[in-house]
Amino acid sequence: MNTTKMAAVAGVSLTLALSLASCSSGDDTASTDSGTPTAAASATSSSAAPVVDNSDSIVGVASRAGSFSTLVDAWTAANLTEMLSTGEYTVFAPTDSAFKPLVADGTMATLLATPEGKLRDMLRYQIVDGDLKLDDLAKMDGRSLRSVQGQTLKVGASSSGATITLTDQTGKTYEIVSANLSADNGTIHATDGVLMPSS
Repeated sequence: MNTTKMAAVAGVSLTLALSLASCSSGDDTASTDSGTPTAAASATSSSAAPVVDNSDSIVGVASRAGSFSTLVDAWTAANLTEMLSTGEYTVFAPTDSAFKPLVADGTMATLLATPEGKLRDMLRYQIVDGDLKLDDLAKMDGRSLRSVQGQTLKVGASSSGATITLTDQTGKTYEIVSANLSADNGTIHATDGVLMPSS
């Protein structure tokens, strides 16, 4: 593993550890205001500075949103930032809080052991081709979306379209908690859990 990837993996591990240890009750959802997203938190140490991309790509917007630090560090470790800076995608983005259960049960440690294997597969499962807004998803109740990883996830929508859920390959269902964070090359929807493909 080269120095850049080792640093990225170390950054993810530190971010996850700090996130799990934190007892703050701040809002972990992404802002959907039309203004500029808030800047990412300052570096936790000189050797594990958070990734901050100042572009308006999906990576740049997520980097500055303030609630996706773990996800952005994981993208870096899995070598996905270039892909997410081009093309057009919809990302179902777990918030920092959404990753905490995976830290507690050891899943993240297993994924980080192969950042361009299992971690990359899991992260690519959160992404679908094309730019889908919340209104688009509200019309897809009961339909399946194929992720760029290859497996599908199922969309659920309330009758009003106000609540959108996603069911992964393990049968777990999570909700979109903040929607329509726009980037030049797609849209980010914050989720309250990490969607997992089948192993």
